[in-house]
Amino acid sequence: MTPHNDVAWNHKLAELLAFKEVHGHTNVQRRNGSLGQWVMTQRRQYKMFRQENHTHLNQERINALNNVGFEWQIDKKTIRGWDDRFNELVVFKEGHGHTNVPQKDGPLGRWVSTQRRHYRFFKEGEDSQLTQERMDRLNQLEFEWSLKKSPSPSGSTERSDFQNN
Repeated sequence: MTPHNDVAWNHKLAELLAFKEVHGHTNVQRRNGSLGQWVMTQRRQYKMFRQENHTHLNQERINALNNVGFEWQIDKKTIRGWDDRFNELVVFKEGHGHTNVPQKDGPLGRWVSTQRRHYRFFKEGEDSQLTQERMDRLNQLEFEWSLKKSPSPSGSTERSDFQNN
């Protein structure tokens, strides 16, 4: 392997870490562009490595991926789509009377946070996976696009200007 290959591989590993920070997992889907393709390649190369075939994936890279919690095999049943998470949010609202799922509540909390972030991207004219249809569905649930911030040391609270459409 050349130093260039190491730099490129390390760059993708950094992208994967950023993805995990946002989404809470390393199961990047193929449709996520080059990072999704890279993840699929790592899985394919890992199979080759285990079969002792020639591959660019070495033990050092395997260890690096293991250290970030890389999942070498994906259980397709555990990867939930947008509609599945939306339905979970409906159930959450029925039980709690609101849609403000704490991030510490796992995948649904992270999903809710991601919807808010993509709403902000949408409003700022940036690339967003949030469509108008999805925003409308969330608005029907009285989804809060922003939350009150924690009180500042002065005791005041701030609220972002991102409200329901």
